[in-house]
Amino acid sequence: MPQPLGGPGLGLPYPSNLYPSELFNSTLDCPTNLITLSAGQAVHVPAGVWYLYPGQYSDLQFRDPVTSLWKTLATPTGVPHYMKSDGFNLRMVNLLGCPVAAAPTALGSGYVQATTTITPSAGSSTWQAIIGGSLGLQTINNAGSGFGLPPLVFIPAPPSPGIPASASATLTGSTVSGVTLINNGAGYTSATVSALLLPAPNDPNYQTASAGSVSFTLTNSGALTGALCTNQGTPLASVNSFSLTVAGAGTGASLSAAVLQTIASTTVSAGGAGWGNATSFPNVSTSGGAFPATSLNKNPWVELTNFVPREANGAGTTNAGGTISAVTFYDTGKFLSAPSPVISAPGTIPTTAATLVFGMGYANDTVVMQPAP
Repeated sequence: MPQPLGGPGLGLPYPSNLYPSELFNSTLDCPTNLITLSAGQAVHVPAGVWYLYPGQYSDLQFRDPVTSLWKTLATPTGVPHYMKSDGFNLRMVNLLGCPVAAAPTALGSGYVQATTTITPSAGSSTWQAIIGGSLGLQTINNAGSGFGLPPLVFIPAPPSPGIPASASATLTGSTVSGVTLINNGAGYTSATVSALLLPAPNDPNYQTASAGSVSFTLTNSGALTGALCTNQGTPLASVNSFSLTVAGAGTGASLSAAVLQTIASTTVSAGGAGWGNATSFPNVSTSGGAFPATSLNKNPWVELTNFVPREANGAGTTNAGGTISAVTFYDTGKFLSAPSPVISAPGTIPTTAATLVFGMGYANDTVVMQPAP
């Protein structure tokens, strides 16, 4: 197959055909590999092979065919990625200040898929309610045999838009004795859902083990089993006062929303004493900032209930008496709820506590989209 030219003296391709010309066939072209995204903005990755650098606050996403959502890839911050794009199903996005997910905190009853709506308290986000169709009690139809490691559980996906379920298996001896749901799923329509128990590729008995099967029954009919954020909308003026209201034929359902945010400001309400001096200053970091509630129908892959915050890191400005007057952050972190400040003074024992107050919000971010050879 043909290969791109490369060698001594030949650099990478010059950037061209970026958004919007590649997407909408316009006469415009934007020859650049550096794009700044304001909060709430996204840029599609044009067709081709690319080096992608999401930046400090942006994410690399693909369009998931099951949920019909843009799903964030688990990409480390500040690391370039070598990826191929078809021009439409891969993007980089800055979602700071925007609602990104929600989890049911009360399932309710009596809801109908066609008439259930979810309304945000602020902003322009849009939401898709999922009623019923979560997986519950299972029956092991065939426990399989000869497994050296627990087999993989392959559960078919629900119709789109729905939330896929997933599970893990446990062994007694060399046969399956139990199956535990990790994601309950939502939006399944069949009365029962059959799954396969297949030997893991690293099972030493892979070639001789016999596959098994398990069937699940549906639960939570008429209940709110999931909520999909179909459009994050514009950044919120107040990131920690956002809420969602469920309406329709049923009653009793409620949701807790997750808003992606960072530290936008820091106020020193009490500077304390003994926190160092002008040349030896305290470290400032954070704790907390994860999803603020526990889902009643667990689907952490879309609810972000397993989100791990990226803590903020900075330093305090102190005077000769060790009083903190200001804080400078090197990284303001990435959270789903407001974190708590953590102040430490290596080699020093403070004499008076200090108090910091964070103002949560959003920030711009710069991404790099470089054509690869």
